[in-house]
Amino acid sequence: MLCLTLPIYSFMPDQIFYDNHSDEFASLLSDPHRRSISLRWLDSSNLDTYRHLRIKEKFIPLFQPDFSLLTIGDGRYGSDAIYFKDYCGTVHASDLNVELLNSAKSNGLLDNISMQNAEDLSFDSDSFDVLFAKEALHHCPRPFMALYEAFRVAKFAVAFVEPFDQSTSFLFKTRLFLKKMLKFGNRSGYNFEKVGNFVYTFAPADFEKFMLGMHSRYLAFSGINDYYHPSLVHCFKNGTNPSSLIGRLRFNFYLNLTRVLVFLRLQRPSLLGVILFKERPGSSLVSMLRSKGWVVKELPSNPYLG
Repeated sequence: MLCLTLPIYSFMPDQIFYDNHSDEFASLLSDPHRRSISLRWLDSSNLDTYRHLRIKEKFIPLFQPDFSLLTIGDGRYGSDAIYFKDYCGTVHASDLNVELLNSAKSNGLLDNISMQNAEDLSFDSDSFDVLFAKEALHHCPRPFMALYEAFRVAKFAVAFVEPFDQSTSFLFKTRLFLKKMLKFGNRSGYNFEKVGNFVYTFAPADFEKFMLGMHSRYLAFSGINDYYHPSLVHCFKNGTNPSSLIGRLRFNFYLNLTRVLVFLRLQRPSLLGVILFKERPGSSLVSMLRSKGWVVKELPSNPYLG
């Protein structure tokens, strides 16, 4: 008789677990040292904030002065909403954890905030012209539910920045092969973050299939090269101290190395920028996006629908 010993789990299969960002953000308010570091997220003079600004700058053509914007997963003091305030009419910052959003509002940095689960937004359909979520989907246990919810609530477009799926790249497959052969490091090819979430990664085809399923045809992609290191928040773009000088050298070296590897098609860009349109974008918007390196695509129509 064949007997199988099954693992015993401490949770039911249908339970949904969200990561530990709530504890992480709470500690930023209770620990004076960590709070002083977190406030640098709003200081454009350090390299970590510069990283985020150069990513968000690519999305500026999407906005118009009378547009309304909802940001999702914007728990770092609503820094995304604060950035885009200058490019649209009204902004609303949201996150599953609002500790730092409340701090930003009490300091006059934001007017509209709310606690939102990206997988179950409380807003009516077509409530905001644009939804923006930077590196938020990959924290969701059910990211395609969040993707649908964002698309539902948006009136014009949804914009995302997420980790680019590297699983088909030469370097990724080579590293994974060597790790398995030498039996060291992470040999699964999958990653988890310290706050507890599995890191979903995305390829353009994931969003194309979603759009075709929603019978929508217009979207844009942009590969975004990036380099992250925890020390960058302590390094300043114009600083002359040794840590800033070394930090700038490291940042520029790895950023340029990534560009070379992507150019040689040895790996994918670090991040994938995506814009999903609910209606056909105008020619002037398409031109502006292309000037910033976006690839604007028109997907085929469903031949079985009128």
